[in-house]
Amino acid sequence: MQRLRNLLALLSLFLVMAVLYAANLFYGLNLSQSERGIFGDMFGAVNALFSGLACVGIGYAIFLQRQEIGLLRLDADRSRDLVEKQNVHMETQFKSMSISNRQETFFNLVNLLESIRSNLSKNNDDEDYLDDQGSLFSKLDAVTKHMSKAYIFETQIDMARRESNAEKAVEKYIAGEITRFTHEYNSIIKARYRFQFGKYFRFLLYVLKYVDEETGDHAKLYAGIVRSTMSDHELRVLFFHLATDVNELKGYFEKYSLFKDITLDTELSIQIKKRLYQSQAFH
Repeated sequence: MQRLRNLLALLSLFLVMAVLYAANLFYGLNLSQSERGIFGDMFGAVNALFSGLACVGIGYAIFLQRQEIGLLRLDADRSRDLVEKQNVHMETQFKSMSISNRQETFFNLVNLLESIRSNLSKNNDDEDYLDDQGSLFSKLDAVTKHMSKAYIFETQIDMARRESNAEKAVEKYIAGEITRFTHEYNSIIKARYRFQFGKYFRFLLYVLKYVDEETGDHAKLYAGIVRSTMSDHELRVLFFHLATDVNELKGYFEKYSLFKDITLDTELSIQIKKRLYQSQAFH
């Protein structure tokens, strides 16, 4: 609206000047030659005035153009800020959706792991190894505990301490007992149930790999959720099963302290904890 008013004012000024010029021209044409010269000299100052006004008009036009350019620049800056805010908002939404999708996938994996864990007992043909609730882990835990009690006796440790190099003798005795137990466990438990547990261990490894792809506290939180789904029997079976293995699954149990608060009630299991696992697995 303001621009229209300015344009009308300039147009009115131009019309007034045109009328005055036409009137002077008409008046001058009716004068004699000598009178025309005198009459023309009267407008020397007027010519200078109009030249000055023309310069002022040009300056004013430049001023208006600069204002318009400034407004356009301001609009461009506002548009750029708006686009940047929209990009930030879209990026935040994308991250939120990504986190939500990963959380949903994780809990689906946990549910599948629980299903595989439940099917371990249902699909097992060896009913002698199942308790009343059909828990394969609880029965294997009892069997392993019974086996481990046959190793590392305090009397043998006392005898080793009486030797000349007591510390070395005790260490040799304990290492030998762990080796004997490992051989027996591999031949009785691992060999007998490797087919039943194969799918369970592979999927548990897959779940922990998925957890490990998370960053910071998310990985610890997800690992804690996986840990919370495991019974005490299952943890002890995993403890003995992974003790002599150097693989990714054992590494994840150590990295995320998945054996934290595990109950170990035989001397053999305590010695295995000290010698075959990193301390981080239990803290």
